[in-house]
Amino acid sequence: MPLPSLESLTRARVLFVFAHPDDESIGLGGILNQFRDAWFACLTDGAPRDASYAHAAGCDTPMAYARQRRRELAIALALAGHDSDRLIALGFTDQELAHSLEGITQAVEVLLQRVRPDCVVTHPYEGGHPDHDATAFAVHTALAAHAGDYGEPLLLETTSYHAQGDTLVWSEFLPNTEDASLAVELTSAQRAQKRRLLAAHASQAATLRDVPLERDLLRVAPRYDFSKPPHEGRLFYENFPWGATGEQWRHAAALALERLHLSALTAAAY
Repeated sequence: MPLPSLESLTRARVLFVFAHPDDESIGLGGILNQFRDAWFACLTDGAPRDASYAHAAGCDTPMAYARQRRRELAIALALAGHDSDRLIALGFTDQELAHSLEGITQAVEVLLQRVRPDCVVTHPYEGGHPDHDATAFAVHTALAAHAGDYGEPLLLETTSYHAQGDTLVWSEFLPNTEDASLAVELTSAQRAQKRRLLAAHASQAATLRDVPLERDLLRVAPRYDFSKPPHEGRLFYENFPWGATGEQWRHAAALALERLHLSALTAAAY
């Protein structure tokens, strides 16, 4: 499927579905202000149940940390010219989306019914974070299960991060030559804008300092087979206690498809 021009995309009604506060800025912070009719759905509260994450951010509890991350997201969106009434925060617990695949898929179905977007932008399935992969699963599955029910929105994805051997790779897609992509080489003003949006997520400063600023990328989402790993070798998130191994994630995906009566859904089915 050909990818429309950036100009036509920015005129469309776009629903961004992402896992965490800051994912929107990582992926498209340089051009986020160009989208005129944008909705933003954040699936998690950005606060893992493990209180050490909250303490590292200077918060007493995960609940306080979640509030801080919500404020940071609102600030980032405001810097990109988007009102807080266009933000839909689902509030699932950070690092636990793999255990809620059925629930988040149903939540995405409600979002699609509510917003009726021309285009949906979400994460790729790349093994960077189990919540990213869960978000991709939910969006792909909701669209596949209800093809035509929400119109025919174009499904796009933007970059986050993944492993390449022992290296963490930011802001690049895993190779997929079948699908059209659009690379926006950022001007100095757009790089400054992306830097401001990333800085708004102050609690994540240590992580976000490595995000490249040279370009933002979009591509038509490929058809994934969620029963298979996204790439050979160790997934990036398997280096951390982030709620699931790759094997556990894929097992959860298979169970969710069965419960959603979609056990026959494969990459060839949508």
